[in-house]
Amino acid sequence: MWNEDHNEENEMFASEQKEHKERMSREIRKKFREAAYKGYDLLVTSGKNAVDLEQRDEAVLAIRRILGLMITEEEYEKCHFLKNFLVNDLGVSNPDPIFDFEKNMKP
Repeated sequence: MWNEDHNEENEMFASEQKEHKERMSREIRKKFREAAYKGYDLLVTSGKNAVDLEQRDEAVLAIRRILGLMITEEEYEKCHFLKNFLVNDLGVSNPDPIFDFEKNMKP
């Protein structure tokens, strides 16, 4: 009897833990998406002035991740802008998108 109750409690706890992780993952994805679109808008409105050249490498990685998101969301005009921005404004020779944002969004 005690063993059955204990097993049920463990299953309930595991289920609640899984739900919590899924909620956290959805929230992290939502925040990343919002930040990516804000970052894109900033690049469109401010151009190269939006990038702190002392942190250029970090900015390039962030923009490449935004590019990856825009590709997955089929925002091809935004993709075109971002790729051109990387090459023409930041002198990036490898403007390929980075798609690792999904795996980095797990709590």
